[in-house]
Amino acid sequence: METAAAAAPAGGDRLSNLPDCLLHSVLSCLRSRQAVHTSLLSRRWRHLWRAVPCVDVDHRDFFFDEPQPVAPGHGASDAAMGAFREAQSKRAAREKKQRRVLEDFADAVLPLNGAWPLDAYRLHIRDDLHLRKAMDRWIRRGLARGPAELCVAFDYDHHGAGYNSCWKDPLAFGFSIFDGAVTGRLRRLSLSGLVLLQGFPDELRSECPLLEDLQLVNCQCITQFLPGNRRNIIRIGSRSLKRLVIEGVSSLHHRLCLTAPTLVSLNVDTPVAVEDEIWSLAVASISCHAGALILLKSLRSATALELRRFTTWALVEEEPELFHEYHNLRTLVLTECEIGDAWMPGCGARAKEHPESGETRAARLHGAVSFFSQVSN
Repeated sequence: METAAAAAPAGGDRLSNLPDCLLHSVLSCLRSRQAVHTSLLSRRWRHLWRAVPCVDVDHRDFFFDEPQPVAPGHGASDAAMGAFREAQSKRAAREKKQRRVLEDFADAVLPLNGAWPLDAYRLHIRDDLHLRKAMDRWIRRGLARGPAELCVAFDYDHHGAGYNSCWKDPLAFGFSIFDGAVTGRLRRLSLSGLVLLQGFPDELRSECPLLEDLQLVNCQCITQFLPGNRRNIIRIGSRSLKRLVIEGVSSLHHRLCLTAPTLVSLNVDTPVAVEDEIWSLAVASISCHAGALILLKSLRSATALELRRFTTWALVEEEPELFHEYHNLRTLVLTECEIGDAWMPGCGARAKEHPESGETRAARLHGAVSFFSQVSN
């Protein structure tokens, strides 16, 4: 590979004069197809992308978002039906070509014999039945490179074409199903739209000793259900975990339980439990759900707290002394919360009618809002 000094004359392209390590850092900020396109700039850039320590394959760089052809109405002419079928056929042919380009590209940027570990590997693929087997191959190759960051997102269709309606061929994830997976360097893991296999929570604790950042979005946990067993819980977390996001995660017949004694930041919108109070926690964002108040009791060390879609009953009346135990709290944000009969700043809904007398309730609300204001200031 050319050196920076030989690549550009004095006073010429200053960016190309930078050493390879800095140019690799610049290219790491781009998605992989964009990074490959820089090879057209000059001879200096021709092979730089091959040594970039970040691989980011995104379906949006290959598929053009075009609408489905509109079917003609009842009683349409043969010519209209023929035009509709031709438009469908042309669209299917374009998608097939785009899919082939994506597959060839992903196989090229993730060779089987990659020589160096990756700083980050990101894979974002749309809900496409033809790409599911390829995704398994790409995830396996990425994990074999021992990435420090792994992000896998599968855009399933919320309106019926996703994994909820395709259980015959779910997109499953678990480190054990990918031969040669190297997870000892993994510090950040982000999974979206996947089915998490039964052993995944245990793998987090045993296979990822350095994991600090975990994000699970719209995933489903698959575990064995034991009738009559009250210990049907799924423990998510690890001793090294610092930041945790759980959004839209579901598990039939099981409870999610957090086991992260060194957690600093927490964001959840689904029912979860905590085994022990998290004294290291500084920032939390919680949505109202069954068991949310119990969860809040385990987060009393937080200095910043966001509550989403809570009601007056949950905030003040059910546990009136709860917030007085938050001695470190400096910032409180209420999002879409019902905290009074009138619209309040930052709240997007009115309070529902409550059988308590208006005078008593007004006094209680006044105290609550005053307390919230003191905390926020």
